[in-house]
Amino acid sequence: MKRVWDIWCSNSFFKIANFSHNIITLKNILFKRNKYIINGKLAGKPHPKTGIEYNDLGLPKFDEVKVFEVDLPVELHVAQDEKQFKEAISCLSEELKKNSKLI
Repeated sequence: MKRVWDIWCSNSFFKIANFSHNIITLKNILFKRNKYIINGKLAGKPHPKTGIEYNDLGLPKFDEVKVFEVDLPVELHVAQDEKQFKEAISCLSEELKKNSKLI
C-alpha cells in the first residue's frame, strides 16, 4: 500500500524533468505573447512616454487617470465595438449633464 506522500511525489507533474519542461513551455508562451499581444512588450512595465502602467497581459491600467467609468450591460460584453462605444458615449453624455465637474 502506497502512502499519500509517495503517490503525490510520483505524480509526473512533480518530477524534475517534467517541471523543467513546464518552465520552458511557460517561457515560450510568454515570449510569443509579446509578439502577438498589442503592447505585449510593455507587460508589467510603464509606458515610456505616458507613464501608464501595463498589467502582466500587456493591457493598460487606467485606474489612476480615469475620470469616468462605464459598466456595460452583460449583453454588450461580446457586442461589436460600435455598439459598446454607443452605449458608453450615451452614459457619459448623461453623466456630463448631471455632473459639471467632469467638463
